[in-house]
Amino acid sequence: MVQTLNYKLFELIDYPAPRCNLSNIKVNDEALGTYCHLEAVDQHFLQQKFGNSNGDLYEGQLVDFIAEWLPRWEVKNNITDPSRAPILKISEVLASYEGESLLTELDKYLNLEHFYTFWAMEIILDHNDGYCRNRNNFFIYFDPNDADRATFIPWGLNYMRPDESDSWSGYVSAELPRKLSSIATSRTALENELKRIMDLVWDENTLISMIDEYATLAKTAEHNPNYETVVTEVKSWFINRKSSIERLINNGIPYGSLEAAETCYHEE
Repeated sequence: MVQTLNYKLFELIDYPAPRCNLSNIKVNDEALGTYCHLEAVDQHFLQQKFGNSNGDLYEGQLVDFIAEWLPRWEVKNNITDPSRAPILKISEVLASYEGESLLTELDKYLNLEHFYTFWAMEIILDHNDGYCRNRNNFFIYFDPNDADRATFIPWGLNYMRPDESDSWSGYVSAELPRKLSSIATSRTALENELKRIMDLVWDENTLISMIDEYATLAKTAEHNPNYETVVTEVKSWFINRKSSIERLINNGIPYGSLEAAETCYHEE
C-alpha cells in the first residue's frame, strides 16, 4: 500500500519514476493474494519516460560519486559504458569545484533541476534508504535527449517510517546533497522545490482517499490482526507530514559535512 502510494506521488509531480499498482496474483489457479506490481527500470521504461533508451543506465546500491568507489556502480545493460566514465566525470567535478563554480560545471553533466526535485521528494517521503541519506536504492540515467545529462530514478520505496522524525541531517549525507547544501543558490532551490511539491500534491483529503482505496485492496491479502491500526498510522503520518516539512523550511536546511564520506553507508 505504502509503496504504491509513494510511487504515485512521483507520478503526480510528473517525475520519471516507475509506475506501481496492486495486483491479485494466481499461480496454477491458486490465489496468492495482493502484490505490488512495480515497473522495471529497463529499455521500455526509458523509452516511455525519456523518449529514448540508448543512454547509459547505472544502478546505485551503497555507492556514491567518489572515484575510489567507481567499480561499485552496476552497469544495467549492454549499451551502457562499462568504464563508468560518465559517473567518473561527475565525481571529478564534485571533487574539484566549490560554490557557484560547482553548479556551473555540474549542470553540464547532471540535470540539476531534476535533482532538486528528486532530493525534495526523498526528504518529503522520509526515504531513509535512498540516495541522499544512505547512498542506496536508485538508478541514474544519462539522457541523450538532455545533452547526456544525468537524471536520478527512485527505487526501494516499499516502506514508511512510522515515527515522526525531525532529524534532517541525513539528507545531506551523500556527495551531491553534501556539496550542494553549502551553496546558497542550491539551498534556495531545494526550499522552493519542497514548497512547490507540497502545494502541488499534498492535499490531505486526496491522500486519505488514495490510502483508503489501496488499503481496501491490500486487505484481501493481509493477515495482520492490527491491520486497521497500521492503516490509521499511515494516514496520520501523511496528514502530519506537511507541518513537518514546514518546520524543516522554517528551521533551515542543514549543512552537510565538510569532508567526503569514508564509508558507503550513512551512520546515525
